[in-house]
Amino acid sequence: MKDYEFVDLYDTYGALLTERQRTLVEGYYLYDLSFQELAETNGGSRQSVYDAVKKARKTLSEYEAK
Repeated sequence: MKDYEFVDLYDTYGALLTERQRTLVEGYYLYDLSFQELAETNGGSRQSVYDAVKKARKTLSEYEAK
């Protein structure tokens, strides 16, 4: 796995993310897929997948801070 701390946050607050964010985060962190692979299987561009995962990380960090 790429980031154990983030995965712990996901386990705790993941249900608060959108369905698309959950799908992309799980693909990237749990199944070790690349942004390009996720873009090809879920539609969109590599950049849009990267942005969605980055936004999910920020969102989960904000939930933890509260």
